[in-house]
Amino acid sequence: MLAYAQDAQESDAPWLLWEYIYMYNDGWQPCKDNPSWSHKLEYRRKVKTIRIGEYDVPEPLRVRPNKGETYHFVSFKRDSNVHSYSWQGDSIDDEILSKGIIHLTHEAAELHAKALISLTKL
Repeated sequence: MLAYAQDAQESDAPWLLWEYIYMYNDGWQPCKDNPSWSHKLEYRRKVKTIRIGEYDVPEPLRVRPNKGETYHFVSFKRDSNVHSYSWQGDSIDDEILSKGIIHLTHEAAELHAKALISLTKL
C-alpha cells in the first residue's frame, strides 16, 4: 500500500501502474480503478517491459543481483535458448549483464529468446 501511495503522489491515475490476481490464480489483471485491497486479491506493480518485435518482454535486469542468486539469460550456443547460473560477480557475469539479456525468472528469459528468434525467422 505504501508503494501505491507513492505512485499516487506522482500520478493522477496510479492504478494504471498496478495489477491484481485473484487467490485462485486466474492470471494477473490490470487495475481499472483504485484497488480495494481485498484480502482475496494479491496486488503488485505492473512488470516493466520492453518491446522486441511483436513481443512485450519483461525488462532485463540492469543491476547486479545478489551474490549466489540464480539468474537466467538468453544464449544460443547449445541445445537450449536459456541458461541459468549463480551470480558470482566476476567478469563473466558482468559481461552477460552488460548485454541486457539477464532475467530473474526462466520464463522471462525464454520469452526474451523467443522474441529475438522471431525477428529473424522466415
